[in-house]
Amino acid sequence: MKKALILFSLLLISLLSNSVLAQEEVSAGINPDSPLHSLDRAMESIKLNLFIYNNRAKIDYLLEKADERAAEMGESETSKGRLKANEQREEILDKAEKRTERLDDASKLQILERIQKHVLVLQRVLEKVPEQARDGIQRAIDNADRHQLRIIDAVEESSGKPIEEFKMDLETKERVSETKKRSSLLNPELNIGGVAPTNWG
Repeated sequence: MKKALILFSLLLISLLSNSVLAQEEVSAGINPDSPLHSLDRAMESIKLNLFIYNNRAKIDYLLEKADERAAEMGESETSKGRLKANEQREEILDKAEKRTERLDDASKLQILERIQKHVLVLQRVLEKVPEQARDGIQRAIDNADRHQLRIIDAVEESSGKPIEEFKMDLETKERVSETKKRSSLLNPELNIGGVAPTNWG
């Protein structure tokens, strides 16, 4: 129950802090009902495996494609097409989550926020699909929530802190770092964070 409340709080924060991002429309790829859909998937796989080298970049690309599959669920006119797109979406999320295990906790938090955006995409799909397709979309949302909960568990276990405390500590460190950076730019002679100045009179 506690983790569900945390997840809801994070989603609410994401909604408030990323309102512009949340309003962006995600474009669907080739409709899963099309015979060209398999070719599209093959091209994505080639790009992921041959042309993207950085692990974080691969995760970002996978989550972008998960959004695309979600949009395809909304575009498909058949239950078979929606099921196909959803199975691919879930497979992509599994791959992204697996790669997230290699990241530091701060980066995992960024991926968590990115998956929250994916949930928003699914929620928009839920609003536009026929009534008979809504249960399937809701299950997709529930599955995406489970991905988020596993990342929360991983961060809490690694950091030894509740996710809210870890996030606050991280934000504080970022503010302090930014303040030091601004101070050193405005007052280079103070050399904040470096060797103490010698010309103080």
